[in-house]
Amino acid sequence: MSILLNPKKPNVDIVLVHGVNVWGKEKHAADTWTCDTPDGRVHWVRDFLPIYEETSRARVLAHEYDASAVWGTGPRAVGAEADRLLDWLHVQRKGCAARPIIFLAHSLGGLLVKAALVRAKRSSGKSSTIWYFTTGIMFFGTPHRGVDSNVHGKVANLFQTLNADRPDTNFLTAMDAYAPEIDRLYERFSEMYGRYQFVTVYETRPHKIKPLGVIVPRNSAVLGLPDGHETRIALDRDHTSICKFASDREHEFQAVFANFVLLCQEATAAFKTPGEPETVPVNPTINNYPPEPEASMSFEQALLEARAFLNSKRTASALRTVDEEIRKRQSSTNGSAMNLVPQITLVMPVLSSLVKLGLTFGAYLMPTLRSTINMIVGGLDDIETDQEQIYHLARLSLSIMSDGVRDSKRIKKKLEKHLSSELGDSAQKTEAQRLITGLDAYTQLWTREIRNRQPQMEEAYRRVQETEDFKSEFERAQDESEESFLEWLVLLIPRLLAWLQALIIEMGVFLGRSLSSLWT
Repeated sequence: MSILLNPKKPNVDIVLVHGVNVWGKEKHAADTWTCDTPDGRVHWVRDFLPIYEETSRARVLAHEYDASAVWGTGPRAVGAEADRLLDWLHVQRKGCAARPIIFLAHSLGGLLVKAALVRAKRSSGKSSTIWYFTTGIMFFGTPHRGVDSNVHGKVANLFQTLNADRPDTNFLTAMDAYAPEIDRLYERFSEMYGRYQFVTVYETRPHKIKPLGVIVPRNSAVLGLPDGHETRIALDRDHTSICKFASDREHEFQAVFANFVLLCQEATAAFKTPGEPETVPVNPTINNYPPEPEASMSFEQALLEARAFLNSKRTASALRTVDEEIRKRQSSTNGSAMNLVPQITLVMPVLSSLVKLGLTFGAYLMPTLRSTINMIVGGLDDIETDQEQIYHLARLSLSIMSDGVRDSKRIKKKLEKHLSSELGDSAQKTEAQRLITGLDAYTQLWTREIRNRQPQMEEAYRRVQETEDFKSEFERAQDESEESFLEWLVLLIPRLLAWLQALIIEMGVFLGRSLSSLWT
């Protein structure tokens, strides 16, 4: 687990996830993305992203794990590793939980990413927000529909010929056993297609070890979504070299990188505070991709689903997690504002003296004054960042509740359909009526909570705008002549002080009460 790039003000998190490590290489996580050249080793993500303006603010995280052990054990180990990935991301994203995420995954690493996002969506734990703030995934040779078992046999025979002791072939047997789980994962993840943008990169060249052929053919490597949701890129490379690039001038790199830049632009646009506060909690990147048609469900299955839904505390638990993050940002805002007040209080008498004494004396203090103003602007940056986080977390809370309301209505519709039919005994119909009453109460509860929480998001948006306005005024003042600069500050500083004092009171009120009547 490592951080490869950490710019000063990151605007997106890029998460690298490698595939299986057949040969047990110690540095497989880095080698996956690294190309050996006459001039040295080139890790294209680490080396090329900082030199392009569009990606210069990307923070890059690399998830490292014992891939052979994970994939060689079976579905349970894959699930445990998916949870570990989520836990690690949660830790790394403390203080920036609303920053968008893009995954880059090679081979079976793509299946791990899919498993993690499915688990995050269904989770009520602290990592449950990760699925929401993910905006795009770039898959390199990921076998969404599995790997041909003939390839397994070729690999196993080849390993025995080359070196029977060195490679770990347990994963080959496990992959055969894991095939049904890949199909289930494919179905579960398909429910999330409309939430993300996908780029699928697939190999067209047989592996350099000739008996292996093409490891992951096109029909397994692509998701098969409409063009607006999935961009497919064919590279004249094999399974190993598909995600290695020696130069940013390579034609194939440019094709991949251009689409990666689009993912970054869509990610930052998705979670940039919009021009007007939203009244409907929708991720701007979410497209209304038609869901898979629901399979017919028996009356008993519909009853089981309704019971499980009403007994689950998933919505409330997920909201508690989001509320904890909002609390942290509110506390941070309060701290930043309280730190700024003494600085501004000291500046005010200095300003008055400078105006009275004139610029002749003021010239000596001007550098110090400008330095102090820069510190104030830095504090405003911190407040703006916290309020943007609160804004997006508030949006997430609305999205969680909206999903719950939608699921409640969907389940109710199934029960009503069975009630209107002549099938089912009287006991089933009585229970269905009771469950429908419970679903109606659930819908009313969370619909009311959505209305109650809407102002929270709008208030956070207002504070972001106010902070931006103050910063803009300070920036304009810095460009003025010294005389105009002083006159501007004399008017601006008292306003800012009053605003900060009001903000401290506002944050104190928030911190002194529960975010929701549900927790009281």
